Amino acid sequence: MNWLVLAFALTLGYTPNNNVWQYQPPPTVWSTESALIVVMDAEVRAWGRLYVGGSLGVPVWSVPGGYWPQSLQSVVRAGVRFGGVEVGWSHLCTHPVMPFQPTYSEQTLWEGGYDEFHVKFSAEVHL
Repeated sequence: MNWLVLAFALTLGYTPNNNVWQYQPPPTVWSTESALIVVMDAEVRAWGRLYVGGSLGVPVWSVPGGYWPQSLQSVVRAGVRFGGVEVGWSHLCTHPVMPFQPTYSEQTLWEGGYDEFHVKFSAEVHL
């Protein structure tokens, strides 16, 4: 019986309607309505019930010759799980990443974050 488990994941995705901007994108960005997303996630579980984890996500815009990160989205979470029921807390914050700032002199317009308390219901299927 394991009393401590480290779970992790890497997710790659696509957002077809990413319309919130933290700043005016530079003219070399092909499309501001879509972005590629890279997310890394890790979680530590103890005694089969408690968990603490988090993730870092980076949406990136396509530009000629490569990609530019748009922002850093961080999530910290903790809680307790009883079978398929989870009671927990999470904090999300988002901060701009502006590698082109020296070139285009753009300034940050906003940053954001929120807390969430939740009850989650889930299930697993073992094949």
